Amino acid sequence: MTARPALTRVLLLALLGGLTAAIATAAFHTLASEPVIERAIALEASMAAAHGHAEGAPVVTREVQRLGLWIGWLGIGITYATIAGAAYFLAWPRLP
Repeated sequence: MTARPALTRVLLLALLGGLTAAIATAAFHTLASEPVIERAIALEASMAAAHGHAEGAPVVTREVQRLGLWIGWLGIGITYATIAGAAYFLAWPRLP
């Protein structure tokens, strides 16, 4: 039976994996989803203008929303990685 890995090593490796996944996911959404959202916003604005509706200022700007996308995915990646790393560390003696 091999020695139990150190908690810090397990958590650091889990966090590295979680951050990598979070960055990849946020980058994908920035590249794939953002253009679609921008087109939808432009279509909504043109429809509102065509019907004579005044468009108010947004409560949250698109720049802040994009920043929130990155912060959110990084937070989720760190949280899930910490949980998975801790679960692995605690379950290690029972693993085959």
